[in-house]
This record gives sequence, C-alpha cells and structure tokens, in this order.
Amino acid sequence: MCTIFAKCEEEGLIVGRSFDWVQFGGNICFEPSYRSYGVNTIGHCSIEQLGIDRPYEGINEKGLLAAALALSTTKEEQGELTPLVINCQGMLKYILERAGTVDEAFYIIKQFTLDYERKYGFPKIQFFFADTDNKVGIYEENIYEENVTLDVGEYRMLTNQSATDSLRYSRDKKIKNILDENRKIDTDYCMDIVSQAKQEELTAWSSVYIPRDKMFFLCIDQNFDKKYKFDLEKCLKKGRYSIDFAELKLNAKVMGRKRNKGFVELDTY
Repeated sequence: MCTIFAKCEEEGLIVGRSFDWVQFGGNICFEPSYRSYGVNTIGHCSIEQLGIDRPYEGINEKGLLAAALALSTTKEEQGELTPLVINCQGMLKYILERAGTVDEAFYIIKQFTLDYERKYGFPKIQFFFADTDNKVGIYEENIYEENVTLDVGEYRMLTNQSATDSLRYSRDKKIKNILDENRKIDTDYCMDIVSQAKQEELTAWSSVYIPRDKMFFLCIDQNFDKKYKFDLEKCLKKGRYSIDFAELKLNAKVMGRKRNKGFVELDTY
C-alpha cells in the first residue's frame, strides 16, 4: 500500500515516499555511468528487493526520480505483448540510466510494451517521475498520463489506485489534508508526513528525495527516529556497490571494520 507525493517549494521539488510490501529488507544500489550499447549511461542509485535489475525506486545524477507503485488489478488486465517488450521494473532501471527529465522518461516508456508478469502473481504497476525542472509525471500504461510543471505550493500524490479513481484510502485523505495546508516542507517535516502513511507490518522503508540536490533520506522498518542521509554524487564516486539494509542497522565502528565504503560518508541523525 505505497504512497508517494511531490510538492514544489521555492527551492524546488521535495518528494516523500512510503514503500509497503509483503516483506521487509532491501538493498541500496549505486551504479556509476558505464558504456552500454554505444552510449554512456547516467549514474544512479536505486532501492530493490528482487535484484539490481528490478528496482522499486531510484534517482539519477541528472536529478530524475522514478518510482513504481502497485495497482489492484486482475490477471486479465495484462495487455497484449508486442515484440518490443520490457519487464515493468526493468523499465524503471532503464529510464534511470537514460533519462534526465520527466519528458525524456515519458518518451522512453512509450517506446515499449510493459510486461507486468501477471501470470506469476505480480501486480500491475504505475510510475511516478519528478525532476529538477519542477516537473512531475504519472504514467499508467494505456490508462492515464500526466506531465505537469508544478508552481510553488502545488503538489501531486499517488497511491495504489489509479489516478483516475477518487481517493478511497484513509491514508490518502490524511496526506492530502496535510498537503492542502500548504505549510513549507523541509526534509524533516516531509519524513513526518510520510510517517503518517505507514502501514503496520507492511511499510519496509520510507524515503525523502531532493531532486535538485541529488540527495535522499531513508528510514527503515518504520523506525523514524533514525534517518540515513545519502549524497548521490559523493556515493557514485566510490564506484559500483550496494548496501544491505541490515548493514545500515550496524553501528559505524562495525561498518568501519568491514571497510564498507558505502558507509563512510553516510550521515545518520
């Protein structure tokens, strides 16, 4: 039962995300630019549970944020697959590696048919994008598209229902009511808002992104007293690596002995 929102402040967009799923845990994967099919990819970071090629969310060094949210659908809602098909979560990684703006993300995603793997029990998903130009995009294949530049004070929110549906979850209305107050949102307050969307025994992590600064913050297992801060550009300079959530729960001394370079410049507060 995921929730995501982006609000435009004077300094740019701030994005809050609650990831809810049937299992806890995850990995934070950092991938610097590399050569692929004759072009250089865009360095990025993503969070996954099913492997580096199937992330649920991420941000790249151009400041583009991409996230996937499940939809309540039936097996029959898988459309016909064309020759140019890609796994839906693989598409999220593909976009992070190649798109720098919401416009570019939309151009790429429309070139493919998405395979949701409904026959294996996976849900259909929709996408949420945000960039440094204060643009927000919502994409549900063949159902709904929105690509809009937000003015200061405006926001967009998405949950596990189509953007074409009216709000029906209590957490949706709770978050909407807070955002409608139009109080200035900083990173701490954004995480406080995200915490209002947590689902007991379901929320695996909560995150806050600042696309313009290529910065993000993470809380794990509904522990909002401990926040982890990541500077994407600094992290990417260390090469390709991943950090398991379990590693984040260990203290700095233990991590130092393990020589985990991904932890060196990680701020916790």
